[in-house]
Amino acid sequence: MIRPLRPGDCEWCNRLLYDQYPGDPSDLSGQPVESTASGYVCEIDNVPVGFVTWVQHEQLGHYVDNLYVESRWQRQGIGALLLQKMQQEFDELALHVHKAKAVVFYEKNGFQIVCNAGTQNKHRMEWRKTKSGPAN
Repeated sequence: MIRPLRPGDCEWCNRLLYDQYPGDPSDLSGQPVESTASGYVCEIDNVPVGFVTWVQHEQLGHYVDNLYVESRWQRQGIGALLLQKMQQEFDELALHVHKAKAVVFYEKNGFQIVCNAGTQNKHRMEWRKTKSGPAN
């Protein structure tokens, strides 16, 4: 089940984020996922197994800030479900990725690399909803 992120989810989200963050954990200050964050949580049997958060960025629009899934639940479509929920809600999404396998995951979900973000292995990716006209 996909549901909106609640303030009480933040402690769990931050624990998962710190466990799986691909960069130097010292880059994360305080509690990156705050009680005012916008996002979704995926639950299985009422237990959270993954989450996605976003912010409204001045230049990038709806920016996917975090998408993490518990290790034992990875490669089972949960990350894709969380992205699909966002893709249903928004017309455009942007994000940055650090890992090659993340690039492949996002490409499978319709994102394209638009530029290198200034460091090796960090890319900005974007997704845009396709507009299909009426069938002729």
